[in-house]
Amino acid sequence: KEVRKRRQQCCNTLQFVTNLLCRDASCRLWAGMAWLPLPLERWHGSVVGRLKSLRCVQALHHELCSRSMDSVIHSLFGHAFSPDFAKTIGLQAVRETDKTQHQQSEDTLVMHCMWSFLLRLCGELCIVSSSYSAPPHSFHLLTSP
Repeated sequence: KEVRKRRQQCCNTLQFVTNLLCRDASCRLWAGMAWLPLPLERWHGSVVGRLKSLRCVQALHHELCSRSMDSVIHSLFGHAFSPDFAKTIGLQAVRETDKTQHQQSEDTLVMHCMWSFLLRLCGELCIVSSSYSAPPHSFHLLTSP
């Protein structure tokens, strides 16, 4: 009896998750969350490729102290306002009068969520950048040649 109850709860959970993930808005949000941080991913890939010696690690910390993260934040904003990103999250260039009320509310939801995600991501990067470049945690004196 207990096993049957647990199995039913599991099936209900799987059915709920399946219904939630198959919605159009959910697919658009997942696509946006995967696509938006691409500039950060590219930067991270270039950094990991350079970390082969102590001198390269020192150079990376020196770059971080000189606010190199700012360029990544600018790229994120540029990427977020690109036509490719709008296409990825399903925002077509259609007049608002041609959309149904449901489509308009879904577009608003997706844009609001992507904007919040972008601000939080950039906020975290600003915290990382400022922790490297602002006293008392500034590593600039440690990494200066």
